[in-house]
Amino acid sequence: MFSMTIIFGNACVPFTLLFKNQDTFNQAVIAFKNPATFDSKDFDITDDYGQHACVRREIIQGVMFEDLTKSKLAQIERGMHQMRTQVEANNMAKADPALMAAMRMQQQAPGVITPFGPNGAFRQ
Repeated sequence: MFSMTIIFGNACVPFTLLFKNQDTFNQAVIAFKNPATFDSKDFDITDDYGQHACVRREIIQGVMFEDLTKSKLAQIERGMHQMRTQVEANNMAKADPALMAAMRMQQQAPGVITPFGPNGAFRQ
């Protein structure tokens, strides 16, 4: 799966088109990179899911082409990096006396379990 995100207009509005396979994605990239023809200054394209964009080329601020399979792996790697960072930060906090004291103060005592409800009434 591939995506093409077009940023256009003064407000930098993003519009993402999705493509199922490499061939249709490559055709979209070629269509974008080729100059406008027949006095048309529009970039006119339809993705594999029925989304159709017609944008004047002069208001396009930028385009991002993305292989979603590879970017999925990048997101997983970022998440794993964040987890590793959090584990290391927790380990460093455990070694810091000031942080350990603060963490002990924040811990609450365990709750008391009682079979009695409000006003001492027994509830099943």
